[in-house]
Amino acid sequence: MKYEVVIPAYNCASQLDTIITDIIAVTNRYKPERIIIADDCSTDEATKYKARFYSSKQLPVVNYSLTEHKGTFYAEQLGLSKVQTPLAIVCHADVKLRGEKVPTKIPHADGTIIKIKLWEDTLSVLINHLNKTEDAVGVSCLAVSPKHKTHYVSNSRRGIGDNGIPYGIQRKSKLLAMLKMWIYEWHEVYSFDTQLFAIRMNYYNEVQYDEQFAPYYLYHDDFFARAREKGYRVYMTQNCICYHAVNKPKPDDSLSRLTPELIDNHHKLFKERWNDSDMWEPTSLKAKQKVQQVLQGGARR
Repeated sequence: MKYEVVIPAYNCASQLDTIITDIIAVTNRYKPERIIIADDCSTDEATKYKARFYSSKQLPVVNYSLTEHKGTFYAEQLGLSKVQTPLAIVCHADVKLRGEKVPTKIPHADGTIIKIKLWEDTLSVLINHLNKTEDAVGVSCLAVSPKHKTHYVSNSRRGIGDNGIPYGIQRKSKLLAMLKMWIYEWHEVYSFDTQLFAIRMNYYNEVQYDEQFAPYYLYHDDFFARAREKGYRVYMTQNCICYHAVNKPKPDDSLSRLTPELIDNHHKLFKERWNDSDMWEPTSLKAKQKVQQVLQGGARR
């Protein structure tokens, strides 16, 4: 089961230390063939030399860099263009694969207890499911965050069906947001938050990201909608987790910072493209309500 890991990066040397060390330490069952650092033309020398520092015969680490700073969209696109395996994992530099003080037994709303080995070999769990599910274009997992709000997507922009699925969970909530989750292992969704996900490369190469959503924001949601138009599916799992650290703001000169103008422009484009499409909305009767939800913040990361 061969795959490579793509890490988009911009002036984030210390975060690269953490995520590469995590990948080496906790990925046991299915180890990646290679780690690709997709450098968005960082200005700090430390980011540029991480590949040389961590690379080994057992796990090569390579660095590819844009010739100018252009944003996460282009860095991720560069990294994926260098993938040489059928499957890949995209992992943002501010993700952690190890954590503490997270419960492994969680009460479900129906009174049963869900047992989850949340921190056990997350990359292997994702890549194994993607490999087994031939129509899956992407698979992701739950994300614990110290900063982001908990979002439910039951019959909304990222949910399919009546079961609820949170795509981001506040760390302080102690995962109580999972009380209303489905009790099954995998769940089909419209899209997911994309700090860590597995992707099938032949489907990615067929569909591709749309440059109109560059340099950042909503390009994954648009990509998954177009992939589903072709009959492919998108999944999330409750069976593993990552920690979206967000421990410092993006650099001031980063083109991946959200601005009001960028948000408004991409919301407008997204609405024009998917307003009347069942590739995004569960039913046409609820289309107006759903688009309003997107424009009022449901689509915000």
